[in-house]
Amino acid sequence: MRLIFSSIFLVLMLSSCFVSKQVRLAKGGEVIQKNFETSIDFEYFKGLIYLPVIIEGNTYNFIYDSGAFMNVISVELAANLNLEEEITSSVKSSSGRKQQSGMVELPSAVIGGIEFKNTGTIIQDLDGLNSFLGCHAIDGIIGNNLMRKANWKIDYDNELILLSSTSDVFEHSESAVVIPLSNKKWGNKHLKVSINGIEEYYTFDTGFSGYIQNDLNFYKKLKNQDTLMNFATSKGLLSADLYGATFSETHMFLFDSLILGDAKAENQKMKLKENGSSLIGNIFFESYDLTMDWDNNQLILDPIKTLKNDTLRVFDVIIAPNYNTYSLEIKGEWKFDSEVNIKMGSKILTVNGMDVSAFSKEKLCKYWDIEWKDVVKEGAINITVLEDGIEKEYALKKRQLLPVVD
Repeated sequence: MRLIFSSIFLVLMLSSCFVSKQVRLAKGGEVIQKNFETSIDFEYFKGLIYLPVIIEGNTYNFIYDSGAFMNVISVELAANLNLEEEITSSVKSSSGRKQQSGMVELPSAVIGGIEFKNTGTIIQDLDGLNSFLGCHAIDGIIGNNLMRKANWKIDYDNELILLSSTSDVFEHSESAVVIPLSNKKWGNKHLKVSINGIEEYYTFDTGFSGYIQNDLNFYKKLKNQDTLMNFATSKGLLSADLYGATFSETHMFLFDSLILGDAKAENQKMKLKENGSSLIGNIFFESYDLTMDWDNNQLILDPIKTLKNDTLRVFDVIIAPNYNTYSLEIKGEWKFDSEVNIKMGSKILTVNGMDVSAFSKEKLCKYWDIEWKDVVKEGAINITVLEDGIEKEYALKKRQLLPVVD
């Protein structure tokens, strides 16, 4: 079962006071090779694309994020590279939080043997974000300002990206769908999507590990049109943005229909949250081979699998790692009638009799990334938690929340 709280989404925006230097950074940069066609392996983990990026001979871990208008590197990496801020601006995350961040030109970044020079980059403290990512901590983010310097085809199934100086080399089936993009030379791209007949624009965001998301105003529109029948609600520290974990209350529902150009889907989960950005992310795009054809300002979606009707089956509480204490904790809960009532933040001592109270970082990573997948396939689990200094035992059983079963 995919845990929706694991998703991280990044939507970076400049402050409203645009100056020519900011625009120059966002639009600037070049590729050294003039004619190229190559590929690079990536890691696809919990709905995020992780790419190796070589900078000054060293390999770093980056997220590939079309919803970031500019690259991001950590404060530590910037210091190692002796980069000094050219300008400072307010950077806003998808949850609405803002911070002042420095901006520079990144002298060189090599991806799949292709060198991208002098692309605009934000210097950002990533400690809060990496506390959420834990075993998959990053050194930076590849933004769409760098992506625009080449053409990219993402093969999610084989965890392979093809990149080329020309989009003509990419092959597509007769079923491929072409989605035009605006000609704007910098900034995020937005796609017109219809959900249950309600059309709005959503950010094209490979840094969002969910399917599709909107805010509570959209929730009201669905209710007004009587197109929202049943939904499930969770709350807790279930997501993160550029500045780390965020506490939120989230509604999940199954939409009847999604239309994006000639691409269509039915009966899949959508997330609605207060002040949530409008995003369409990797769980949608992974049903396709996704081509970013920047030569012609278009996306090409080539179907690779047929979606089954989605469902939501969950335990009463949501368990996730605390990478600072190397333990598992109660991070959230689903709001429905339940006999289980565990205090948020309680540490888990055992799962099905196994001691999980004294992990090292390596053991926590192995357990959460590999073994936990088998644990949550079960219909029930038994846990012991430390709640206000007292050990308590709970039996957790799965309940199907969507679609509602009579």
